Amino acid sequence: MAKSPEVKLAVFGRAGVGKSALVVRFLTRRFIWEYDPTLESTYRHQANIDDEVVTMDILDTAGQEDIQQKEGHMRWGDGFVIVYDITDRGSFEEVAPLRSLLEEVKKPVSCLGPFSK
Repeated sequence: MAKSPEVKLAVFGRAGVGKSALVVRFLTRRFIWEYDPTLESTYRHQANIDDEVVTMDILDTAGQEDIQQKEGHMRWGDGFVIVYDITDRGSFEEVAPLRSLLEEVKKPVSCLGPFSK
């Protein structure tokens, strides 16, 4: 039997923007209202994608990493999510520098923006 594909995802963003809430929501389909600040957590999850089981390692970063730690996380990952809080402009302003660093460390970079009418 063939081994299932593995994907490493790293979740970045300023501390307190909801990275852990987003990850836990994805993993459990539940929203948890109160969190203790995350130091750093890695979750292993299996999902059925296009009729194939894919194993995901999801790195939930603390949001307070120095540049070397961020670069290390970027080298580790295959895919990335940058999270910001729509009520915190400063957290949004950190998206562009994170994306630029990601482009330096890992090319190519694609961005997705949800859209609804």
